[in-house]
Amino acid sequence: MKTKKNSIAVSIMLVGLMLAILSGFAVFYMKDLTTNLKAETNAYLSEISQQSVKTVKKQIDGDLSTLHDLAEFIGAQEDLDLNRILSTLKGVCENNGFKRMGIITPDGIAHTTDHMEMDFSDRAYFYDAFINGDPSVTGVLIDKADGEPIHVYATPIYKQDKAVAVIFATHHMEVYQELLSISTFDGRGYSYIVQSTGELVVDTAHPGRDPAFTGLDSLFHNPDATVYADSGEIKFNMLLDKSGILEYTVNGVVKYMDYTPIGINDWYLLSVAPASVVSERSNYILTRTLFLYIGVIGLFTLLFVYILVFQHQSKKRLEQLAYYDGVTGVHNLSWFQLDAKNLLEKHTQLHYAMVQLDVDKFKYINDMFGYEEGNRTLCHIAACLQEQVKSNEAFCRVANDHFLLLLRYSTTQDLSNRIEQIRHAICAPSNEHTQYALILSSGVYKVTDPALPITTLIERANLAHKTSKDDGKGACIFYSDCIRDRLLEEKDIENHMRAALQNGEFVVYLQPKIELGTRKVSGAEALVRWNRPGKGLIGPDQFIPMFERNGFILELDLYIFRQVCKRLRLWLDCGLTPVPIAVNLSRVHLHNMEFIEKYQRVAEHYRIPPRLIELELTESVVFDNFKIFMDLVRELHQVGFALSMDDFGAGYSSLNLLKELPVDILKLDREFFRETANNDRGKTVICGVVSMAKELNIRVVAEGVETEVQAAFLKKIGCDMAQGFLYAKPMPMGEFEAYVFGRKLDA
Repeated sequence: MKTKKNSIAVSIMLVGLMLAILSGFAVFYMKDLTTNLKAETNAYLSEISQQSVKTVKKQIDGDLSTLHDLAEFIGAQEDLDLNRILSTLKGVCENNGFKRMGIITPDGIAHTTDHMEMDFSDRAYFYDAFINGDPSVTGVLIDKADGEPIHVYATPIYKQDKAVAVIFATHHMEVYQELLSISTFDGRGYSYIVQSTGELVVDTAHPGRDPAFTGLDSLFHNPDATVYADSGEIKFNMLLDKSGILEYTVNGVVKYMDYTPIGINDWYLLSVAPASVVSERSNYILTRTLFLYIGVIGLFTLLFVYILVFQHQSKKRLEQLAYYDGVTGVHNLSWFQLDAKNLLEKHTQLHYAMVQLDVDKFKYINDMFGYEEGNRTLCHIAACLQEQVKSNEAFCRVANDHFLLLLRYSTTQDLSNRIEQIRHAICAPSNEHTQYALILSSGVYKVTDPALPITTLIERANLAHKTSKDDGKGACIFYSDCIRDRLLEEKDIENHMRAALQNGEFVVYLQPKIELGTRKVSGAEALVRWNRPGKGLIGPDQFIPMFERNGFILELDLYIFRQVCKRLRLWLDCGLTPVPIAVNLSRVHLHNMEFIEKYQRVAEHYRIPPRLIELELTESVVFDNFKIFMDLVRELHQVGFALSMDDFGAGYSSLNLLKELPVDILKLDREFFRETANNDRGKTVICGVVSMAKELNIRVVAEGVETEVQAAFLKKIGCDMAQGFLYAKPMPMGEFEAYVFGRKLDA
C-alpha cells in the first residue's frame, strides 16, 4: 500500500512538473511569437515602402523623361513657334494626365496650354532650369491660376548648347496621393512623402492619418504623441540617405513608421502601419495556440491516465508472468527469493530452514500417464503446500517437479516432523492419485546466517537434496559439514581434472567377459580409474557423476576410447587375436551427435576394425529420449560399431522397449539379476528376457555374477556371457594381457 501511495505521489509530481514545463514553454513561445511577428511586420512595412518608392520614382522619372524628350524636340526646331509648340503640348498634357503644360520664355513669362500667360520669374524651378540647366521637381506649390496645391516639373530647352526657354508641367496634388494609396495591412496602412529635413511634401488622404501631421517635427512636438526615438537621430539618418523604423503612440494608438529615401529631391517615403496589425495576428495565432495547448494538455492528461491504467494492468500481467508459475499458479523462484529475503531480514528472532523437495521418478508419471496427468500432480503438490505453509513462511515451484520451502521451526525434531507432515499430505492416497504412489525426496538446510545470499541457502538445500537422491528413495537429508566437505572435494576435483587428463592420471582397467559355454574370455569392458598423486587410486563413482554434470565426461570418454584403440592396435601388431572391448558412453553425448565422427576418425587412425569396438549406453538413456537413441543406433551401425545396452532391468519399460531396440548386446543389470534370480517368479522373468533377446538375435551378458549357482542358472537358460567377481575383477591392461594372452606387453 505504501509503495502504491508513493507511486501515485510521484505520478502527481511528474504531472505537475510537466504542466509547469509546458506552461513555461507556452509563455516563452508567446513572447517569441510576438517578437517574431513584430519583426515580420516591420520587414513587410519596409518592403511596402520600397515598392511605393519605386512607384513614385517611376512616375517622376517618367514625367521628367517626357519633358526631356519634348525639350530636345523643341530645341531641334528652327524657331520657337509658341502657338505650334503649345498645340503639341496640349495633346501631351491630356495624354499624361498633367493639369497644364507650358513654355517659360527667358523673361519669366509662362505661356500655358490652357491659354494663360503668367509671370513665373519668381519661381525657383525656373531659375534652376534656365540659369543652372537642372531639371527639377517641386514640392507643394500654390497654383497662381486657381490657388490649388500642385507639383511642377521643369526642364530647360537648349539651342546650340544655350538655354532658350523652359518647358514645364504641373500635377494635381491628388496624383501623388493616388500613387501612395496602395492598400496595405487590410487598408489600414498609409504613406507620406517628406523632405529629408522632415517637412511634408505629399500628404495622404487616408482616414487613419495622424491628426495635424505636417511633417516629422509636428509628430515629435505633438502633445498627444509619444515617439520612442530621437528626432535628431532620425533626421541625421535622412541626411545620410539611411532608412529605418520608428515606433510611436498617438492618442493611445501604437504605430510603426518606416522611412525610406526616394532618391529625388532628398524626398523620403514614410509608410505607417498600426501596431494592432501585429497584435491582431499574434492574438489570432496565440488564441489558436492556446486552444491547441489546452487540447494538448487534455490529450496529455488523458494519455497519462491511460498510461497509469495500462501500466497498472501491465504491471499485474508482468507480475503474473514474472512471479507466478504458469502451470500451478503458485509463486515462482523469482518471487520466492524476494519473499524469503524479506522474511529472513524481518524475523531475525525466528529459526528458518530452506527445504527442497521433488518427486522421485517424476518423468515416469509423464511418460506413463501423459503430461496432462503430470501437470495435475504438480497442481496437487502446490495445493497441498499452500495448505501446509503457514504465515511468515514461503514456498514456490522452481521447475519441473522441484519445489522450495522456507519453513519456521523451533527444534530439529520439530522440523523433521513438519517435513514428514508435508510429505504425508502430498503422498496420501486420494481418488485423484490411485494409479501411482508419490515418493518425495528432500534436502534441508537450517539457516544459521540469515545474511547469506538466498542463492547460497538454496544451493546448500539443493546439495543436501542431491545427497538424498543418492541415499535412496524418499530420503530427507539435512545439510552438514560432510556434505560441504564433499562439495569442496568436488571443487578440488574440478580444479585438477584437466591437468590430470593431460598428465595421463586416468588409467584404463579391463574386466573380462566370459563365454558361459566355454569359460573363455570373449570380450572385456573398459573402466576408468584415477591414479591421483598423493591420493592413490580413485574409483569412478567419486568423479564420473560430477564429470557428467560439468560436461568433462565428453573429453574423458574420448580419451578412454583412444587408449582402448591404441591398445587394440598394439595387440594386432603383436600378432595376437584381440577380443572386442566395450567402451562406456555417457548420456551427455546424445546432446551432440558429432561425437560419432570423432570416434570414427580415432578408430581409422589406429586402423581398428569396427567389429572390435563395442559402445555401451545405459537403459536410462533410451528411457530419456527414445527417438534420439534410435538415431544414434542407426548411425553407429553405419560406421560398423556394435552397441550394447547396459543396466538392463533398472528402468520401468524394459520389456516393452526390448522388441523395438536394435541393439547388439544386452547387459542384465546386477541389481535386477540379484533380486529376481533367487525366486521362481524372478527366474521366469530372467528366462523370458533371455529367450526374447535370443529370438531378436541379441547377445546377452549378465553383470555381477558372483557364485557358481548363478553361473549355472545363466548357462542353463542360454545366457551368452557373464561378467563378475566369480571370474575376474577389473584389472590394469598389463594384468589383463597376462590373464588372456599369458604375457604382458610393453605399451
